[in-house]
Amino acid sequence: MPNVLFISNGFAEDLGAIAIIKELHKLAPEIRVYVLPIVGDAKHFNGLNVEVIGPHWELPSQGFIHEKEHYNVFMDIKAGAIPLLLGQIWAVLKNRNKFDLIVGIGDYVSIMVNGLLIKKPFFYVWVTLFPVYPKSAIKYMQKYGLEIFPRDINLSHLDRSRVPKQYLGNPIMDAFEIKEEDFGITSDEPVVGILPGSRNITYKTLPLLAQIINNISSASPAYFLIAVSPKLDRHKVEGIISPILKTSKVILSDQFGDILNQSDVIIGLGGTGCEQAACMGKPVITFWGEGISRSRQFVEGHAYSILKESAILVEPDADKVAEAALNLLKDPERMLQMGQAGKRLMGPRGASKLIAQKIVNYFKQ
Repeated sequence: MPNVLFISNGFAEDLGAIAIIKELHKLAPEIRVYVLPIVGDAKHFNGLNVEVIGPHWELPSQGFIHEKEHYNVFMDIKAGAIPLLLGQIWAVLKNRNKFDLIVGIGDYVSIMVNGLLIKKPFFYVWVTLFPVYPKSAIKYMQKYGLEIFPRDINLSHLDRSRVPKQYLGNPIMDAFEIKEEDFGITSDEPVVGILPGSRNITYKTLPLLAQIINNISSASPAYFLIAVSPKLDRHKVEGIISPILKTSKVILSDQFGDILNQSDVIIGLGGTGCEQAACMGKPVITFWGEGISRSRQFVEGHAYSILKESAILVEPDADKVAEAALNLLKDPERMLQMGQAGKRLMGPRGASKLIAQKIVNYFKQ
């Protein structure tokens, strides 16, 4: 029975891994799957038929150590970064002989873990746009890499490795379901989707989002669908926004895919969520805000390098965000152009199944 280890280093990367694993279970249930999520508490792997190796807990940096303006190494150390790292290294060394194939998802961290500690054949699912890869990562890809699956057909950062590269799409775009829920909306009024994010810092941004909703609804009739992540306390979310809201046309739901499907415009505060909205052909409005993952530097970089013409980046000001949304709703041609750009930039859904099939084919050789 073949054993596969998935290594991911971030929330979005975990979602991509989960999407591939679900397809892999359908195609080849005999393959035993292990996962090493390097960042976070790994709770979203609960319920999958996988074995999580190593210790896992959330650090204050949330994995955003490249955000030097906000990163505090001492806070991570205080929160247990050293025993966490040592525990994960020990778990990899203890289990490495079990693995027949490694699937790395994210930036070069998974390449280094395999090259330094495991040394097994390696598929690389490149879901980030991280532009700098150390020479050692290139060397390990040359030695162990089987194939690279980039998120963008034009990416060439790892061409020096001479490992075959095939564009199949981005598995993160498969990490949500559409159940055709209409939320009881029967009128032709526009629908604005709100993606507040999934981290605890989200609670601090909710008053601003509620004011944005008020500003839009006072100028134009609309419905508002707020995506409430399972990682948030729904009652707490309601308790924060309800006293502020001046419209009753606000619906809270955890059905993320249906919110994207039903919305005409998305106001998004999650990097992954904004990309998934763009994949669905929805024009995105985004802004920076609270927390390390929403720093101005990070959000601007994400908007300009990934979302590009599928999104509008504005300042974290209720009037400006509402104005951007209202202007879009009055301009169907621009909405269409932004939606088409999003589909082109993010690629089609379905990459997870194609990558899972590659894994299956590897063991059939």
